[in-house]
Amino acid sequence: MIDKKVKQELNKRVLELPDYKKLDKDFGVAWHPLSGLLIEEWEEQLKEYCKKRNRTYFFGLNEWGMPVCIFDNKNVKDWKDSQKKERARQKKMTDRKWVNPDREKPENYSEEDYRDFVKWQESEINGKEY
Repeated sequence: MIDKKVKQELNKRVLELPDYKKLDKDFGVAWHPLSGLLIEEWEEQLKEYCKKRNRTYFFGLNEWGMPVCIFDNKNVKDWKDSQKKERARQKKMTDRKWVNPDREKPENYSEEDYRDFVKWQESEINGKEY
């Protein structure tokens, strides 16, 4: 049996936006149907957050077709440019081929899959098609 307090905390995480301190650390947030908010309500809450925190933003769709709000960028071009810089910065921080320094190559990746993944990541960093 799941404790009632645990259930309430999990429900709170699904049904509410993260608090401002959490959003301050994020580069963006995606809407989800389980949020219980209409997209318009979700957008209004994020606009209010950005206004209070003096953050620029734009709304768009992620690769799964879900609405997202990206902070500290005005448009997709700015976002892509900032992500290229961030990837390059992370890559300089480590001698690993895996761009995310917090992750190692998954055990279930074959060497061929891993090489393909690294090529794809490098193409993303360099802005070239893979």
